[in-house]
Amino acid sequence: MQHGGKQHEVFGIPAGRKEIVHPRAGLLAFQYHSFSLVERPDWILTVFIPDPTTDTGSKLGELLMA
Repeated sequence: MQHGGKQHEVFGIPAGRKEIVHPRAGLLAFQYHSFSLVERPDWILTVFIPDPTTDTGSKLGELLMA
């Protein structure tokens, strides 16, 4: 990964699935991937993506329109 002209080494990419119960939308399911940098192992970036095998994406769209 490169940022600001500097090469960064990425390590430890844990991934998984997380379910959250939202008070209006109900069950939301996400796939996630976490990344950290060698230079800053105390920083972790976790990206949540709606699980494509569920209706989470459409539920999120409905919440945005509400």
